[in-house]
Amino acid sequence: MPMFENELGKFRVLLALEGYRLTSIQGAVAQVAFAFPPPVSPRAVQSHLVRHFGMAVSLATICRTLARLRDWELIRLSPGPENDP
Repeated sequence: MPMFENELGKFRVLLALEGYRLTSIQGAVAQVAFAFPPPVSPRAVQSHLVRHFGMAVSLATICRTLARLRDWELIRLSPGPENDP
């Protein structure tokens, strides 16, 4: 998992340079969200985090983070009630 930490570190630095502030968990959610083609599904992000990184992140945390990224106009979310935190 060190490679993921390095990738996440680079990713967070890029966001910080643009003025976006994210916690480690939010950064992981954002990194996975950016890997998916739009529109982004919170459940798909959650599954990917568990399956590939062993990170159990609540759907509520994922939805809040995705909503923040959407508000910053960085991603587009799939339509549905799960995307309204």
